[in-house]
Amino acid sequence: KVNDQFSLGIGFSYVFAKVELINKIIAIPLGITDGKLDMTADGTGYNFNAGFLYKPMPELSIGFSYRHSTEIKFSGDANFTNMGAGAALFPNQEGSTTITLPSNIMTGVAYDVIPELTIEAGFQYVGWDSYDTLFIDFDKNTLALEDIKLVKDWKNSYLLRIGGEYRLDMLTLRAGYVYDKTPQPDKYVEPMLPDANRNEVTIGIGYKLTDVLNLDFAYQLILFQDRTVTAAQENIFPGTYKSNAHLFGINVGYKF
Repeated sequence: KVNDQFSLGIGFSYVFAKVELINKIIAIPLGITDGKLDMTADGTGYNFNAGFLYKPMPELSIGFSYRHSTEIKFSGDANFTNMGAGAALFPNQEGSTTITLPSNIMTGVAYDVIPELTIEAGFQYVGWDSYDTLFIDFDKNTLALEDIKLVKDWKNSYLLRIGGEYRLDMLTLRAGYVYDKTPQPDKYVEPMLPDANRNEVTIGIGYKLTDVLNLDFAYQLILFQDRTVTAAQENIFPGTYKSNAHLFGINVGYKF
């Protein structure tokens, strides 16, 4: 806190990640009718973030923040099962890949309608073009097994948010809405990670345990718009994709 009007923040994140990818394998000429590839990998990465908050008047706040992209280097095991007569061409082995999670630019405005109620609106720009290719490097290539290279070609996208917070003595109530525009082009919609424009509803509750210690809970319902893909869009998995998600969060905050 520089003064009553201006505050600065900076942070650092160390990220742990785990991924599992299961593929069905059918290769009739090799005698494989019900094969399966199970790949599991772990990885770590780090990023930094920075931002500021400006209060031109006590009831109005204007904020901006930036979070850098996160490069995660994964390594793990690739296990093949039910490979039949083609088992010798698909040995169990190790593999690796690198995935870069996107950078984020966020800005928002908050206004205290009354001392107990704050309304906020925000805009977020996400650098999803970092997810252009998924490349999986196998340690042991064979005549039948090559490294996997899948084009993703995701585009930069944005989110729009609006929400409110109502503060009681020890309790805080929160609710909001988010529109999240998909970064995934039509021709690359696929079962591995199908995406679509999203409408999201959030609710939350905070409790002040002491003057310096807060406990917060949050719930978010994500509703994906149905997305229909046809063969004319150069996709080998045509159909209508339907998705939703439920997210839960808990946070403990301490004020110095």
